[in-house]
Formats: sequence, C-alpha cells, structure tokens
Amino acid sequence: MTTDISEIEDVRREAIRKRVLAEEWAGSALKDLGKAVAQLHAQTPSASNYSQYVALAEKILSLCDQVSVATDVAASLIRAAGNERFELAEDVAKIEAAVSREEIEVERLHKVLARERLQAGRRKQYETIASVSLREPGLLQSQQQLDQANKELAEVEHEIAKIEETKDAMSRELSLFLHCASHLDSFSTQFATLLVEEEGELAMDISS
Repeated sequence: MTTDISEIEDVRREAIRKRVLAEEWAGSALKDLGKAVAQLHAQTPSASNYSQYVALAEKILSLCDQVSVATDVAASLIRAAGNERFELAEDVAKIEAAVSREEIEVERLHKVLARERLQAGRRKQYETIASVSLREPGLLQSQQQLDQANKELAEVEHEIAKIEETKDAMSRELSLFLHCASHLDSFSTQFATLLVEEEGELAMDISS
C-alpha cells in the first residue's frame, strides 16, 4: 500500500512539474510577444528597414502561435489537475465509507463477543450445578449429560477464540484504512493548495 501511494505521488509531482513548465512557457511567450509588439509599434515601415519590419512581424506571428500552443497545453494540464482533484476526492470518500463500514463491523463483533462470553459464563454455572448434582442422590444427573455440557462449553470457547482472531484482523484492517484515509486527505489538501498557488502565479504572469 505504501509503495502504491508513493508511485501515485511521483506521477502527480511529475504532472505538477509539467504544468508549471507549461505555465512558465506561456508567460515567457506572452512577455516576448509584448516586447516584439512594442518594437513593431516603435518602427515606421520604410524602404530602409522593410526587411527588419517584415522579420519582426513574422516573429510576432510565430510568438502568437507559441502563446496559443503554450496556453492550450497549460489549460489542458490545469483541466487534468482539476479532474484528478475530483477523482482524489471521490477516492477519499470511498475510503471514508469503507472505514465507516469496518467500524460498524468491529462494533458488531464486540457485541457478538460479549454475548458469547455471557453464554460461556452461564454454561460454566450449568457445569457447576451438574457437578453438585452428581454428589446429591436426589439430583443425580447422568455422566453423559455432563460430558455433553463440557463439549458444548469447549465449542463455545473455540468460537470465542475465532471471534477474537477475527476482531484482531478487523482492527488491523481498520487501522490500515484510517492510515490511508489520513494520508490521502493530507495529500489532497497539499495538492489543492499547490494548485491554487500555481493558478495565482499564472494569473500574475499573464497580467504582467
């Protein structure tokens, strides 16, 4: 489970890195485009600078294409991040629901164990009564009945042991679910914070 989460985090870090690079690319292309447009406005077309004017115009067209491509890439990566954030929220909700079910099951096992212990206590009382009855002529019971009571008591104790094992296994599974839910919730919060910060930086780059 830890390896899987680590691999998922590596993939998400790489996606974030690519999105940051795309946003930086778009911001850099916008700045270069602004400079080129300013240079174009500063010149007046004439026979002497015609070739430079044309070259500058071609550069502006190329930068427009770069800005368009970079913006599309950044937008696509941001949409993918939004979808990933939504899927992560769904995964967290599923784990929380599973944890809730496990908690209910553990509580049910506790109740079953309590009932079995109560029944075992009563059977021990019956065994004591049977033992006394064997010593009293007026309350004599057969040895066969006592053996049957002992057999039933052993079966109950065996069932209690199995329930204890099941309870321990469920407790370990519940702890694992809680650990995963806590880890994913923390990662979702960090991922959302990073996404908001990156969107703010992209907005500042575009506005500048």
